[in-house]
Amino acid sequence: MTLFEKIKPRELVSIIDRLLAWADTHYDRGNEGIRFLNWRCALAIQAASNIYSEIGNIVRRKQGSAWDERAYTSTMRKSFLAFKSALQTSTKTAWQIPHLWYPRKDLDILDFK
Repeated sequence: MTLFEKIKPRELVSIIDRLLAWADTHYDRGNEGIRFLNWRCALAIQAASNIYSEIGNIVRRKQGSAWDERAYTSTMRKSFLAFKSALQTSTKTAWQIPHLWYPRKDLDILDFK
């Protein structure tokens, strides 16, 4: 008998709810620090946070039947979450915009020899 088979379904739902609540607090904490990252990294992390949080919400809604099939988001929903992430990231990292367009001084891209 596996550990999964030993745990009662109600107990498993309770454990999953606690883990998802714990994950939500970490998503919130992580989202607070995104403004300190460069905008490309911030966008990727914000998108992952939004998508995995959405998957957690699906698992939470399914409760006892969450492990019967894989929880996933549709391509349309992921596209929406990616767009939402781009908006969130643009407001958090807007202070970096003046620095996006200046060439690096260590690269000779403007030296036309």
